[in-house]
Parts: sequence; C-alpha cells; structure tokens
Amino acid sequence: MAILQPDAVFFANSVRWDTSLTLAALTALYYDYAITILSEIQYYWSPPMLSINFLLFVVNRYVGLLGPIPVFFEYFMLTSESYPQCNLALSDAQGVHLALAWSAMLWFDTVIFMLTLFKALQVRRELTGGLLEILFRDGTIYYGILVAVNMINIITFLKTPVCVDTAMYLSQIDS
Repeated sequence: MAILQPDAVFFANSVRWDTSLTLAALTALYYDYAITILSEIQYYWSPPMLSINFLLFVVNRYVGLLGPIPVFFEYFMLTSESYPQCNLALSDAQGVHLALAWSAMLWFDTVIFMLTLFKALQVRRELTGGLLEILFRDGTIYYGILVAVNMINIITFLKTPVCVDTAMYLSQIDS
C-alpha cells in the first residue's frame, strides 16, 4: 500500500465527514416523515378533501421527500470505481466563485430578514399577542443559524487548501 500524501489524507477524511453528515441529515428527514405519517393519514388523507390547501400540502410534503433521492444515490450508490478519473477537488477560482454565490444568498436572506423585521416593528403595536412574538423569535433564531451556516460555507470555500493530484494518490491505494 502506498503512503498517502497529506492532501490525500485530508481529502479522504473530508469525504468521510461529508458522507456522515449527509447520512445524518437524510436520516433526520425520513425519521421525521416516519413519525408524522400517522397524523398525516388521520388529518389529511381520510377523507381527502380536494382544495388548494390540500394540494399545497401534498406538493410541499412529497417534493421535499423526493428531492434528496438523487443526493442519496450520489453519496451511497456511486463509487470511485464508477468514475475513476473524477477529481472532486476545487481550484482556488472555483472556491472563490462558490463563496461569492453563498455570499449572494446570505445577502438576499439578510435583506428579507431586515424587511421582515421592519414590518414586524411597524405592526407590533397593532398586533400584540403571542403568535407574532413567537414568529419573530423563531425567525430570528432561524436567521442566526442561517448566518452561521452560510459563514461556515463561505470560509470553507475560501480557506480550504487545494488538493493537488488527490485523485492520483487515492487511486494508488490498494483496496
């Protein structure tokens, strides 16, 4: 077995972490679906009432469940033997472009949050009570988590070293 270069070890560990986190996210998604299916059947499917609300619920529920299926196949069904010449390492320019894309999404989310905050402060005196305060509190927590995750993504794209010839080093490993 060939001795791995530090870039290849870093790349292999990154892939393992990425796969583990993806599996955890998919598990949480489908676990949530599994524990709520009985309530869904009780309240939405028996008897089904065709309305715009019902249609929106079904589209929202099942597009969200079907969307991760390609991700599952990418992570767990395709192996390195399927695409032996595929090197997934990003160049510095690609990292900057992805960081800019994530920054644009963060900017958009910040503008939406600020507009929502402005409107909430305007109607706060008119609509006193629990629901508005809960929505604002939960929205603020969500925005804080969103900012943290986006910043981690941006920093990762800008600071992660380029893995030079990682595919070559990984292909030298005897299985």
